[in-house]
Amino acid sequence: MTTLQDRGRAASLSQGVPSAGAFDRDAFDLANRLVGNAPGTVAIEITMGGLRVVAQSSCVIALTGAIGASSVDALCPVALRAGDEIAIGRPTSGVRTYLAVRGGIDVPAVLGSRSWDSLGRIGPAPLEEGTELRVSDETIGIPPWGDPLPQRQPTGIVSISDGPHLDRLSSRARERWIRTTWHVTSQADRVGVHIEPTVQLELDGSEMGSLPSFPMLPGGVQLPPDGRPIILGPDAGVTGGYPVVGVVELSSVAQLRPGDEFRFVRRRTGSRSAHDQFDAR
Repeated sequence: MTTLQDRGRAASLSQGVPSAGAFDRDAFDLANRLVGNAPGTVAIEITMGGLRVVAQSSCVIALTGAIGASSVDALCPVALRAGDEIAIGRPTSGVRTYLAVRGGIDVPAVLGSRSWDSLGRIGPAPLEEGTELRVSDETIGIPPWGDPLPQRQPTGIVSISDGPHLDRLSSRARERWIRTTWHVTSQADRVGVHIEPTVQLELDGSEMGSLPSFPMLPGGVQLPPDGRPIILGPDAGVTGGYPVVGVVELSSVAQLRPGDEFRFVRRRTGSRSAHDQFDAR
């Protein structure tokens, strides 16, 4: 599960193709800024560490996202010489680490994106032992040399906007939905993050009425008939039939690992609701 990702192929959603792209967009964008790359330049997304790479020539790299033991500093530009090795261990918290190389990775685009889509199986294939990557030239500035930035700490809070079908829940169920503490199950990948309440909670999706298939976007929180929500990831399908009771920013859930607990907090009034994005699509 070490893949190449950019900002995804959202323009192909209407053709039935998942958007894909970096799961933790904030960490991905930061990695590119630290090496002076153009926004959206291809970077490496590493799931739960375990990557070892060797520089074949001088280059500048940056590590962001989930950080554990690694052979180079994270959250700052790092200059490598030919023969230097980077070893990224299992993160102590979080799931996904991003490795950006100054200039980006030179791979062909598929449907306008150079991201691997684990559901549709399109884009540059996941990295394997012995894979050689060529560096491109998609820079727009110089790396901001200096001390490492502070590490982003997990907050246990996920900001959520009302989904288009939230009003199908009773007022009591809506209050329970927000007040409840949730935990991530073992079913958590780039397609979807399955969550469960830490205490018994009556949220029966079957009582919300049947729905015809409708367009879906990453970040949508579906409520299946068993009452156990699914947060759709970047590789999720583009249609669904379960009610969507909320919408979150993917970066707020990208680093949650199985067993992690969190609470939802409603997005402040006045900010643009992700609910509107569903209506616009």
